[in-house]
Amino acid sequence: MNYILFDDSVRETLKPLTYTRPVCEVRVGIMTIREKWEKYLGCKTSTFTEDYLSVKYPIELSEAMMLINGSVCPTPEMVKMLKKMTPGETLICGNDVIAMYKTKEGFLSDEEEDSVKIEYKGEFVKLKSLCDIFLLNDSEIRKDFELLTKGRKSQPLSKTNRVLGNDIFVERGAKIECATLNSTTLKNYKCPALNYRQIH
Repeated sequence: MNYILFDDSVRETLKPLTYTRPVCEVRVGIMTIREKWEKYLGCKTSTFTEDYLSVKYPIELSEAMMLINGSVCPTPEMVKMLKKMTPGETLICGNDVIAMYKTKEGFLSDEEEDSVKIEYKGEFVKLKSLCDIFLLNDSEIRKDFELLTKGRKSQPLSKTNRVLGNDIFVERGAKIECATLNSTTLKNYKCPALNYRQIH
């Protein structure tokens, strides 16, 4: 399967960042939205964006293509649904398109294809404005941290360091001495906009 991340109308509200990059290259949390999708899908993606950006971020066409909204952050449930989709199906939530399964012929044709719509009912994050990048950063950092460290073991720290909290991961080869590492946060703090349904 060829996965392509596309820009929707949110590109306009995410300017000036999206003057120089597709929406999926915006970083929210530890990773960009593209990096999140590639981590979940286990493969590289290409991009369907403005012509002047396509020189640096080209699109790769194939006989079977999954077009994914580049402003949507993936969830495990969403990825499972994508992998079960068949040509001509579109995954939606309300008025927003999350993903479309296209053939090369259908993608290049000017004619509208009849699409079978599948409703996604789970919670997810969709960037709508520049403010969302900051409002959602805390929850996305936590989700990214869990995804990146799942099944992996942190390297031990020397006794010269002071560690506060449990959400600390040390990569192999890192050298840390006489440092304070603090992953604690305000007790019972909750981000005011944790998911798509709360934002809208």
